[in-house]
Amino acid sequence: NVTATDANGCIAQDSMVIDILNADIVQNDTTICEGDSLVLSVGPLDGTLNRGLIAHYLFNGNANDASANGQNGIINGASISSDRNGNSNACYRFDGVDDNIIVPGFNNSYTNYTFSAWVKAEKDTLLDKSIVMQIGTSNNQSAHNMVSFGFSTSGSNPNYAARHRDGPGTNLTVYDNGFDQQWHFLVSTYDGDTLKFYKDNVLQGYREINSSASKIDTLMIGGGWTQNVGFGYYFDGYIDDISVWDRELSPNEVQQLYRNLSYSWSTGESTASITVSPSTTTTYTVD
Repeated sequence: NVTATDANGCIAQDSMVIDILNADIVQNDTTICEGDSLVLSVGPLDGTLNRGLIAHYLFNGNANDASANGQNGIINGASISSDRNGNSNACYRFDGVDDNIIVPGFNNSYTNYTFSAWVKAEKDTLLDKSIVMQIGTSNNQSAHNMVSFGFSTSGSNPNYAARHRDGPGTNLTVYDNGFDQQWHFLVSTYDGDTLKFYKDNVLQGYREINSSASKIDTLMIGGGWTQNVGFGYYFDGYIDDISVWDRELSPNEVQQLYRNLSYSWSTGESTASITVSPSTTTTYTVD
């Protein structure tokens, strides 16, 4: 409140209310003992990218969900490795034999969706290998009739692909335009009518279909599953920074996400979280 009185004794009063929305304070300790350490981390995503976020896996030393939903993964053989920026203990390596990460009890209530991940294939001969898939049931035990949504490699000449299967007769696949052994950012979106596939912020293609599929509550990373084969379709390579939403991201949001998953700390590190052990009063910043 502000009150002012002029020379004639007239009084005027005004007030202003300021609301701070979406404050995300991860670390509230400002004082620690010398020799102690603490972890400083950036909130997983900014702005509208938090809306409809089901899960977010940074893979910084574990397979825990960095969103508020607590959908943590179970690691089966996958080994921690260096990410695309050279940061150690910041992504997972899958051997293509039997490594995978399973997220049981995964949210399966959505119809529209977006999947995103950073991926690097170790070989250029990977055919029909699952990268990130929400898996489901099959009416006739056929892999091609599996309920499944997400990313895989596909084609006689390997390509990255977005897949959308809701059972017999509905099998949508959108391919990219090439395959190599470099890091790539993959995004698959579905709005109830159209499946879109982006690679490195470039739309690779889309296909239209009206489909609403039931899904079981399991997310598979680095491998797949069918009723007639069981676990299989194992990916040989590196996977990092997986996110899942219950809505379609817009092209602008895909661009924001592509640029958002890079960090520059005043310490020189580039991961979403850092561990510090200051010996004097120190200010840390991140861009």
